[in-house]
Amino acid sequence: MRSTLRALLAADLVELGVFLSLVVIHSVYPCGLVQESADLAGILLGLTTAVTISFAPIYGYFAYPLLRKPILFMAILVAATLTAHMYIINNPALPGCRDTTKNVNGCIMDEVYYVPTAENMLNGTQCGPTVPNCNMEHPFLSKALIAAGIAAFGDNTFGWRILNVLMGTFSLPLLFALVLRVSKKRKFAYIASSLLALDVMFFTQSSAALIDIPSVFFGLLAFVAYAYELKVWLFDRYVISGLFMGLAILCKETGVFLALALATYHLLTHREIEQRSEMRPVIFSAIKFLCVTAVVFALGMQAYDALFASRAFPVFTDQLRYVLSYGSSLIGPGWTYGNNIQITPFSWITYYQPVVYYGTSVTVCTNSVNGVCQGGSYVFPGVAYYGVTNLIETWTTYIWFPLALLLAWKTYGPVRRGLERFGFRDPARGALSGDQKTLILALVWFLWGYLPYVIMFAVGRVTYPFYFIPAVPAVAIGASYFLTRNWVPRYTTVLYIAGTLALFFLFFPSKAFLPDWLRALIGK
Repeated sequence: MRSTLRALLAADLVELGVFLSLVVIHSVYPCGLVQESADLAGILLGLTTAVTISFAPIYGYFAYPLLRKPILFMAILVAATLTAHMYIINNPALPGCRDTTKNVNGCIMDEVYYVPTAENMLNGTQCGPTVPNCNMEHPFLSKALIAAGIAAFGDNTFGWRILNVLMGTFSLPLLFALVLRVSKKRKFAYIASSLLALDVMFFTQSSAALIDIPSVFFGLLAFVAYAYELKVWLFDRYVISGLFMGLAILCKETGVFLALALATYHLLTHREIEQRSEMRPVIFSAIKFLCVTAVVFALGMQAYDALFASRAFPVFTDQLRYVLSYGSSLIGPGWTYGNNIQITPFSWITYYQPVVYYGTSVTVCTNSVNGVCQGGSYVFPGVAYYGVTNLIETWTTYIWFPLALLLAWKTYGPVRRGLERFGFRDPARGALSGDQKTLILALVWFLWGYLPYVIMFAVGRVTYPFYFIPAVPAVAIGASYFLTRNWVPRYTTVLYIAGTLALFFLFFPSKAFLPDWLRALIGK
């Protein structure tokens, strides 16, 4: 069975490389034969990928008896999440997404920009800042993934969104694997992955052709490669995690904060090595990781610019300057609600009225005569995609974050003067436990995913609520740390999970499976 799984994985990688190469060749040099070959490669890739996804958990279940419960748990969680995504993937399913007005023609929020950009890639359009529908203010990879979905499944809502759905869904087992490796506790990993699955904004962004989720997905791959000390041939974990993190930044430039979070975590968890000479390899490995990340990003940007934007950006640094200048030009209040109440980074961790990315309403008449409504009526949302985190999880930050700060102070704060000056180690400086390392990971990840936007807001930059998405896995990890403490009663954990599930259901995009009167009563 192991040889079969390896063969399937190898086939997936080869077919993915062939498919993407054919798509790029056709985009730059359109040819009917290349198009037909790309279509065939896309079909084969879809089939082998489906077989691999189905076979992998079966193989793991029988090959690793001690891991059967985690494998079964993740299979159920992934299947449930994927089913929820598939239920709404073509909703809204109106034709096209090329109008410059948001929420028109089947677009969910910024799909109105990213889908035309992906279509332009497939058409081989030469781009620049002044070319419509090229979206040069962000790196290209997320849009290229949308284009790959379109090439494989057609220019429709399924094709636009399917790869984002898969990356969002399979972020769950990645987070599970990461937390399990660091904490060494299954319950910790079970809860963390479940909370990520139940975060409203993470699910919503995973349901649409947007650019944040691919960045988080590749960032999680980098963290997992680092935690499991993955090594392939001559490439150690720093090279492999740097490769994945470079892809994360190619999806969206804010992936750089994930790179800095991983580098910071690496340095902190080796802080117990006090001799300067022994710290040198730790610092060197962090620099190695960041250098690989930078090289992957630079090569990817240069390849894209050479193929699709050579006139505007002969060198990738030209586009990078444009990305930075565009970002710095976004000055203003950003999104508001109610009586012009601004949504700020402080609102992200307190409260703001949920933003509707896309919404329709249904009116039901209770007394209709000859097709004319004569009596009362009630209105409820038909489809509504909300941009808001699961506030139960977000508010738990006020519990675990102070605990994390206290742990960091005890571990990395000033050394108390005592016997250590005579050559003895401070017992408080012992190696961190798995739980403690996981809490430090959540702390570092959250700070790099949140504080930069507080600073940007302070200098007048626009800060949209979905900028918080890269920090959501850290929130899930931190909340899971709190729920797995011995001093937290078991019923508290059960009620907590039930509450997050209820809030997730409340903001689920489509509740067409419910009676109309109940949908009107829920009001979401």
